[in-house]
Amino acid sequence: MTKIAIVLTGTVSPNVKGGSFTSSERYAMYTSTLDYYAKTIGRSYPIVFLENSSADLSMWKDRFKNTLDLTIMQFRPDTSEYDGFDNSKGKGYNEYLMIKKGLLRMDNAYPPPSQLLTHFLKITGRYPMLNINKILAECERRLSKRQVVFIGDIKDTCIYKFVGRDTLSSHWGDSRFFCAEINYYRESMIDCYAEMNDYEPESWAEHYFLRLSRKFRHDSRFQFRYRTQVRFGGVSGAATNASYDSLGNRVKASVRQLGRLLFPYIWF
Repeated sequence: MTKIAIVLTGTVSPNVKGGSFTSSERYAMYTSTLDYYAKTIGRSYPIVFLENSSADLSMWKDRFKNTLDLTIMQFRPDTSEYDGFDNSKGKGYNEYLMIKKGLLRMDNAYPPPSQLLTHFLKITGRYPMLNINKILAECERRLSKRQVVFIGDIKDTCIYKFVGRDTLSSHWGDSRFFCAEINYYRESMIDCYAEMNDYEPESWAEHYFLRLSRKFRHDSRFQFRYRTQVRFGGVSGAATNASYDSLGNRVKASVRQLGRLLFPYIWF
């Protein structure tokens, strides 16, 4: 029987210069995301929140003790568990190292329920996944039919090349969310962070997942395109600080959803 845990990743107080938001603003964003999940999925799925800063997260335990099945795993800079994090390599490296550390600690955090978990849905924690119930339902539907070890979302098309726009946006893997079998991830993907560096060419997390899809897209254990167009809320950390749930983005999501249904084998 498939049992999915939700793994959220986050850094409330980044130990790097720059950034669009203060630690208090980021804390409020993560809290808002957890509030959203408390309303939409409640305690239906165990949630593991992975975080790697010195922020005080103790208030979440009381706030969500009755509304979420929430476990917080924090890797603080003042402890030995922080060893290995390297801000000079960017967020992808550190996020996926944190997933490794979280999985290695998960059994101790979930005795005995951890023995029943088969897969995890990884989601970037700062933005609420607005259609999380649809994404979870699709994951469970696919996992029930065959032995699937990974479900991701990839954009890989030559359509844009014909109009002179063949850029990274035409060929990339979505690193914001994916579903993976826990045993497979532990055996084969747990060190994927070592291939990530935001400051080296073609070494982002998005490049890693694109390469993974090109290697395994003909393997029935892997699926690299959701039928559901994911929708996120929250505010972009880019210079525009644009809302992911703006009218323009909702329209784009509707068009992309139609494209997924009509042209499921064209990954654009």
